[in-house]
Amino acid sequence: MSGCFGNNKEFLSDFIDLHRQLPAVWKVKSDVYKNRNMKNLAYEKLVEKLKEVEPNADREMVRKKINVLRSAYRRELKKVIASYKSGTGTESIYEPSLWYFKELDFLRDQETQVPGTSTMNDPFYEIDNEDADSSQDRSSQGPNTPPGRHAAPESPTPPETDTAADTYTLSEMDVPVTPIQRRANKRKGSTEFEESQTRNEL
Repeated sequence: MSGCFGNNKEFLSDFIDLHRQLPAVWKVKSDVYKNRNMKNLAYEKLVEKLKEVEPNADREMVRKKINVLRSAYRRELKKVIASYKSGTGTESIYEPSLWYFKELDFLRDQETQVPGTSTMNDPFYEIDNEDADSSQDRSSQGPNTPPGRHAAPESPTPPETDTAADTYTLSEMDVPVTPIQRRANKRKGSTEFEESQTRNEL
C-alpha cells in the first residue's frame, strides 16, 4: 500500500489535520515541543493514523512522510515569496498548485522563524533536545578542560550576510495567499514535474 498515502486525498487531509493538532512535533518554540513525553504521545497518534493505510507504519515512516509533505510545501512557498518580490504586478503572483498547500499553511511561521532564513533542516529529524544540549555542552569543552568547565569562548566573528535569491523577511511572509490566476503556462512545466515527484515520494 505504498502509494495510498499520496493518492488518498481524504486520508491525507485527515492526517495533515491531526498533525496540525499536535504542536509537540512541529512547533519548535513551544513548551510542548520540548516535552519528550508529549512528543512521544503525539508520534504514537500519528503512527496509529498512518496504519490505516500503511499497516507496517512506525515512527520513522511518519517522520519521512511528513518530511515529504513539508518539502513540497516549502517549494511552493518559495515560489509565492519570489512572485511577490518580483513586483511586476498582481497578475504575476504565483498561485500554489499543491492542493494541500493551504492545509499546511499552519507551518508558515516554522519555515520563517528568523528573518532571512528557513528551517531547511526539518525538525522531524532533529536530535532530541536533551541530547542536543548534551552534545553542545561537550563541544564547548576543550580537550584539556576539566569536566564542568568550558573553554574560553573564541573571538566573535561577524555574521555572514545571506545574499541568496530566496532570502526574505517575516514581513514579506505575512502577505496573504490569494487565489489569483497566474500567467498562462508560467512555471507549468516545473510545477507538474514537482507534483509528480512528490506523489512518487509519498
